[in-house]
Amino acid sequence: MFNVTRVKRSQRGFTLLELMLVLAISALITSGLAMTLYQLSHLTVKGQSELKAQHQLQNVASWLNRDVVSASPSQAIVGSTTLTLTLPYYTVGKDEMASYRTIGYSYSEEDHTLTRTQDGASQVIGREIGFISFGPAGTVTDTLSITVTVSFRGIERTSALRFDLRLDTAYWE
Repeated sequence: MFNVTRVKRSQRGFTLLELMLVLAISALITSGLAMTLYQLSHLTVKGQSELKAQHQLQNVASWLNRDVVSASPSQAIVGSTTLTLTLPYYTVGKDEMASYRTIGYSYSEEDHTLTRTQDGASQVIGREIGFISFGPAGTVTDTLSITVTVSFRGIERTSALRFDLRLDTAYWE
């Protein structure tokens, strides 16, 4: 009645112990891959934050360098969160000075931005600025020291900038 056939050893299934061992090894491999992917993405975000902070510092330094070195000491005035520069403006092809133009830098603690204003037009030149110091308030004598701190996604970078202003023509007369 009952025809019991013997199962050959090669046709047998996996035992419970063998299945649990395979699941444990798979879980270890999967968790290792997940940790690696998480760290890789975390390093990518951190690297991008570092680059963003460095880019903001370079942009601010570039604009300040462009304008500050052209100003005479008596034409640079520092406020608590502002810097005002009066620069000579020359016409191309003429030796005489045509006029002066005023360039202002102002820091907004609310927006954490540094804005450059020239001829009534404003342009944000630095974002995520945590702190900026243009130095002591008043007229700049001969050297302007500016400290800028950029904070972006937990990354904070500080740069100390020093500019030697050009000599007034009055010194040469």
